[in-house]
Amino acid sequence: SGKPVPPVSNLYEVGTAVSILQVIKGTTGQEAMVLVEGISRFVVNDFIQLTPVVLAKIELAPAADSKDINLAAMSDEMKSLIRVAVHEGKALPQEVLINLENITDIDQVADVTCSFLTLYLKKKQELLALTNPSERLGKIIEALNREIELLKLRKKIRSDVSKQMNKTEREFLLRQEMKAIK
Repeated sequence: SGKPVPPVSNLYEVGTAVSILQVIKGTTGQEAMVLVEGISRFVVNDFIQLTPVVLAKIELAPAADSKDINLAAMSDEMKSLIRVAVHEGKALPQEVLINLENITDIDQVADVTCSFLTLYLKKKQELLALTNPSERLGKIIEALNREIELLKLRKKIRSDVSKQMNKTEREFLLRQEMKAIK
């Protein structure tokens, strides 16, 4: 049909099935912004058609067992750590925090948490690709803890710089006052 089809080697084997909520066309008509809502993660078993569009045989990634007490605890820990990250300076809309608190599905908590982590796309894709729920949640918690440590370090650096600037400014003002007195 004339439209380029990406080579299969450029596609990930794990992805997210989504529902398209809204399409906003760009000013030139060549681009669009698409608002989607994730439905489920999936694993590609086989590519069954490459043109005119890519079709694949998929299976849904295993869902976390909501009755597993360890996974539930890890989900709660993610929620708690997100609150800590916001306290330490992570920019996150208040409505996201409120919505996160109301989510009970463990996989959804993991997905939302992961989407707000400051990670390269490759690292986010690695987290998405983990099919063992315990391993996935553990890795997301590790990444979140690392982000919190970075936020704390940035806050300390800003504070130290501010203190040093204030000290330098005070010394300068005192020198100026001493000159004025003489």
